[in-house]
Amino acid sequence: MKILSDNGFALCVHPAIWRLAKIYEQFGRQFGDVIPYRRREPVMNRVLIMPSSARRTRQMEKLTNKRTMYLSGWAMEVNAKFRFGVDEALPLSDHADFPGLIEYVRRVNPKKVFTTHGPSDFARHLRALGYNAEPLAPPAQGELF
Repeated sequence: MKILSDNGFALCVHPAIWRLAKIYEQFGRQFGDVIPYRRREPVMNRVLIMPSSARRTRQMEKLTNKRTMYLSGWAMEVNAKFRFGVDEALPLSDHADFPGLIEYVRRVNPKKVFTTHGPSDFARHLRALGYNAEPLAPPAQGELF
C-alpha cells in the first residue's frame, strides 16, 4: 500500500486491510488516497488491494477489466503466477530476512526468544550469539540439536 500510494496511486482496500491501515495511521504512516472496498460499489481508477484469501472468490470473479498481481516471497518460484492463479507474481516478502531478524533481536535484547518459523538452526544461531532461544515446535524427526 505504502509503495503504491507514495507513487501516486489511488487505492481501494478490503475492510480487513482498511482496519490495519487505520492502526498504521495512528502511528504516523499515511497511505494517501485510500477508501474501503464495498462489494456493491464499482472500483474505478483505483488499485484494489485484497487479502490473498480473496484470490479465487466469486467476488473477484465478478470484477471486470482487471489484472491481478500476487505479492509474496513465494513469487520467486518460476511457476508462481500459475500456482496462485494471477496475471503476475511479484516477489515481495511480508517479513524480515535473516539479517533483519538478527538485528531485531539485537535491538530488543529479550530475556527469551521463541522461534516459530523456519529451521530450528535459527534458534541455535541465536544461542551462539548469547541469547536464550528455542523453537516452539518440536524438532523434526532426525534433527537432534
